[in-house]
Amino acid sequence: MTDDSDGEKNNPDEYRLTVRLDLDTHERWDSFTTDNPTINTKSELVRRSVSEYIRREEEREDGDLTKEQKEIVNVIRNENGRVLNIAEQIVEVAEDIKGSQLSPSEQRELSFDAVSEANNQQTQTLITQLNDFTEESEE
Repeated sequence: MTDDSDGEKNNPDEYRLTVRLDLDTHERWDSFTTDNPTINTKSELVRRSVSEYIRREEEREDGDLTKEQKEIVNVIRNENGRVLNIAEQIVEVAEDIKGSQLSPSEQRELSFDAVSEANNQQTQTLITQLNDFTEESEE
């Protein structure tokens, strides 16, 4: 940037600066000001941008985060807390499931008992059917 120290001043309450830009940057700024109805000129874009930058820097206290950044961090912390609570609940459910599972020997015993019970029921059904058949034959 150059200043107007060569004596060219239009208004004693204003100071003129010249900014040199590469062509791509100039085109991006020009396109932005054309497409954005709230900013009419590149000068206005620069003034607003610099003012916003200064405002953000002034919000910082000795390298602290800006108010906006602190809000973002708080949202992230809240979401992390929520995710951690869900993870803890999942761990509790997994532990409950693990605690209620049968050992392999209990599974074998239950399997044997289940097979034995099924055999007993099938035998009883066959005996009942045989008795019914026998009674019908005698009549």
